[in-house]
Amino acid sequence: PIAQYENYGYFAGRMKSDKIPGSEELPRPTFQIETKLKYRILVVDDDSPVREFHTEMLSQRGYQVDNACDGDLGWKALQAKRYHLVITDNSMPKVTWVELLERIHNARLDLPAIMVTSTFPEAEFARRPWLAKIVILEKPVRGEVLVALVDKILEAAENRLG
Repeated sequence: PIAQYENYGYFAGRMKSDKIPGSEELPRPTFQIETKLKYRILVVDDDSPVREFHTEMLSQRGYQVDNACDGDLGWKALQAKRYHLVITDNSMPKVTWVELLERIHNARLDLPAIMVTSTFPEAEFARRPWLAKIVILEKPVRGEVLVALVDKILEAAENRLG
């Protein structure tokens, strides 16, 4: 489901079923609604239907979710509140995905990120090795895949922090 994409970050491709391939090998996340409520996620996407879909899917699963329609508003939201995860589109007006993630990186925010895209921006990853930790999902993303990945990332972060 999540595979090393050459030497550039992680790539979770299109899923053709509700099941995440290989998920039977992994323990299912044990997050409960009460646990999820303590996590705040920021969804940044200029495509309104996609932004609303991601926000709704994650909200229905118990996460606190805010959203922004471009990278500039996303950055302002990140400065105003503490988030545990950012989900961003690849192509956005005003502040691009890479500019947004660069601001996060330069501000030394320990913030995992998922980029949802229809094209893999290999050149950007080659120029910025610190992007290797970004998880990439190929559009279109099934809601169940997004939620399972978010659960996995936040559970791993919680386990890492103790």
